[in-house]
Amino acid sequence: MNGFLFKYDSKKVRQIELNDFKPTQEMITEMKELEAWLRKISGKDIKVVIPSEVYIRHSLNITDVVDPLTGKEIIKGGTSAENSIGTFSYEFDFRGGVKGLGINYLPLPRYNFGIESALAKNVNNLAVVGRSSGYLGIAVAVSRIQTINIYQGQAIGVAAAIANQKGIPLNQMTSAEVRKKLESLTGRKTKLRGINRTGNRYYSHIK
Repeated sequence: MNGFLFKYDSKKVRQIELNDFKPTQEMITEMKELEAWLRKISGKDIKVVIPSEVYIRHSLNITDVVDPLTGKEIIKGGTSAENSIGTFSYEFDFRGGVKGLGINYLPLPRYNFGIESALAKNVNNLAVVGRSSGYLGIAVAVSRIQTINIYQGQAIGVAAAIANQKGIPLNQMTSAEVRKKLESLTGRKTKLRGINRTGNRYYSHIK
């Protein structure tokens, strides 16, 4: 068992999404060619299963959020404590390669995060939680993980309730206020443990 990984730009990925996530003819052709090659070299009746739909790791991000989160910030420990609701850690996962990164070592990040990366700056009551939030550069490699999205979504829900009670736009809410409310609701103190992982390495090429 294994899978295929295809690398496309965001325009092509959006086309696939709009076509109900069906594999493209290019994908199908390449899979059939591999099937024929495997049969030839093995002498066995190998079957490559053409999927009915494809999994898209990432396609796009919203722009103009209150405070985007970048890969460089993540490596340095993420958002400041006063602008955070929690801490998360996940390996930067770049199967298929990322142009410009080459084989440079990237550390396992442990970083703080808030809600500001999900709040639209110019649309008062819009929040986008998930892989399409305001993550820039290599930050998208960890933003797609459901664990962090669920936690951030919970915080956005609390922020929306507070904003509604106060009669203010959602994008005026802060992580500090939401964290304080979450601690009050759960009776648990949030421990923020973001760590600067840069060490002695030079990460000027990271975005």
